[in-house]
Amino acid sequence: MDLRSDRTSATTFLANALRLLLACAAYVLHHALRTATLHHTALAQAQPATIIVTLFKIATQGKQYKARRLLHLPSACPVQALLPRVTALLYGVPLPAGHPA
Repeated sequence: MDLRSDRTSATTFLANALRLLLACAAYVLHHALRTATLHHTALAQAQPATIIVTLFKIATQGKQYKARRLLHLPSACPVQALLPRVTALLYGVPLPAGHPA
């Protein structure tokens, strides 16, 4: 239910099929994130909504530099210890073959 795969309210078959395909792709990405990155954390068995709220909806203060952006986490961030580990593991995932670097 979190990935909205049950909603097929468009009037055409192709629109509904594309929505279902995108929901399936989101589930595959969620499953890969859980099994490859979060397997020894508190989020190893979490639902998609829990992971979204915990990892991606965090209030940060951003500073823009010439070539990069720096994000400052709040001092009371509950997943402050988990974010560097998840970021490092995701950074180490190889790009698919044929993808321009």
